[in-house]
Amino acid sequence: MAQRGGGNHYVSLDAVIKPMLQTSEDMKLRDKETSLGGLMLNVTEC
Repeated sequence: MAQRGGGNHYVSLDAVIKPMLQTSEDMKLRDKETSLGGLMLNVTEC
């Protein structure tokens, strides 16, 4: 679809930041901070 367009697409910075902020607010701190979740909680001694 992008290749078929004329290249005149424009998204304002505010239109990008607003949904990113909302997504960040919806995420739990555990999912945002890698030292609090994911592999950090499941790594065994090396």
